[in-house]
Amino acid sequence: MNIELEQKLFAKYPELLKNLVYIESDDGWFNLLDKAFQELNQFDGLRLVQVKSKFAALRIYYLPIAMEANNTYTYEDVDNIVGKYEQMSKTACEACGRPGKGVSCGGWLMTLCTDDFEIWQQRHAGE
Repeated sequence: MNIELEQKLFAKYPELLKNLVYIESDDGWFNLLDKAFQELNQFDGLRLVQVKSKFAALRIYYLPIAMEANNTYTYEDVDNIVGKYEQMSKTACEACGRPGKGVSCGGWLMTLCTDDFEIWQQRHAGE
């Protein structure tokens, strides 16, 4: 993700992202990540430790939450939100955010729209 978009997310969700060094995804998932982080930000004490693209889908990893008696949420609540956005990422182009699908790109699986897949193929022709 380009540094400007990444910095916007780090500024908007400083506590949630305080354990992250960077986000390993392309710019097309910015809006998806922003919405996911907005929902995850409701859980006090939750810290994301890795956010990346893997096997043509978004992956969000987090630190266990201290489950105190006054918490009104569970691990299942967090997993449901993470799972929802991981599923949504499977149909959103990593490069631009438009509708996409999982494709093989030189041994890597990515979610790309038709246009961005063609661009990827042109850039890597002959490799």
